[in-house]
Amino acid sequence: MIPRPLLGAFSLLTFLASTKLSCAAGLVAPEVLESGLPGSVNAVSCESRDLALRELIQSRDVVGGKILVMVGGADQSFADAWRSLVGLRPVKVSLILAHGFTRPIDDSDHVEIIEFGGNGCALSRTFIPGSLWDTIIRRLKSESLSV
Repeated sequence: MIPRPLLGAFSLLTFLASTKLSCAAGLVAPEVLESGLPGSVNAVSCESRDLALRELIQSRDVVGGKILVMVGGADQSFADAWRSLVGLRPVKVSLILAHGFTRPIDDSDHVEIIEFGGNGCALSRTFIPGSLWDTIIRRLKSESLSV
């Protein structure tokens, strides 16, 4: 389980205010690594939230960026939005961890997204371009403002 203070430390608004991700033209379909991921239908083991968070923190310590924890409905809204945009089937999520970073090799912005199911196991681990992240976040912000 991710400690409550850590969940409270990261919010969608904080991430949006501090992110350096920029929107480039066009959407690129993400690379979704679902089939062999622990916690998926064919998997024997479970990649826990704690393990995934530790991995993202290690990655952030190497390449920089920001880590975001989505809960309380933002997780499901985001999962539904990005899966709809790229034509993937919807899934029920209980948490999303995301790491926004700039790839040092080509200075391009990317976000690694890990979706977790109700059992606490990772359902998918996806890398998307920063432009797709920005598109989804803008869509979610506009939908929440119109309610």
